[in-house]
Amino acid sequence: IGDFARHVTDDRRGTYLPNTFSLGFKAEDEGRPEKEEIDVLMVAVTPPDERGYCTFGPHYWNKGSYARRARTVIAEVDPLLPRMHGDCRIHVSKLDHIVELPDTPVTREMVEEWLAPLPPERRADMMSILELAGDFSRLASVGPLIAFVEPDVLRRYLGLMEPPDFV
Repeated sequence: IGDFARHVTDDRRGTYLPNTFSLGFKAEDEGRPEKEEIDVLMVAVTPPDERGYCTFGPHYWNKGSYARRARTVIAEVDPLLPRMHGDCRIHVSKLDHIVELPDTPVTREMVEEWLAPLPPERRADMMSILELAGDFSRLASVGPLIAFVEPDVLRRYLGLMEPPDFV
């Protein structure tokens, strides 16, 4: 805990509980009676590669550890999830159920409908930013929430902003 929050714990208005990932499965690994078994893990994965391996995407954390210990693993195959390298993959033979997302392309009409509640000037600004990106498929994970995103945040998300000039 740092100086920014220490006053909260000192005043007993909050608590600090460290989350040590290394101890997360200790009770189960050591066969302790207080262990809590994992019944079902639902996790998003990339489509399998030519050898049948899926990856957990950029937010791996301890999904592999959960998958090894869960009785049932249900994987949602997300083609928009970036494939990662390293020890963050699982073979399809280890998945009990595989659910594939429908391949629904994001069309201009869909985006216009999502932006319809905005004032005309803001709607036009947002559409011009989106047209610069050229491909609406990157909006699949955001969907109708795009109307609540600030234009600068959208430019950054789509990689259309110049990086800040740090000295």
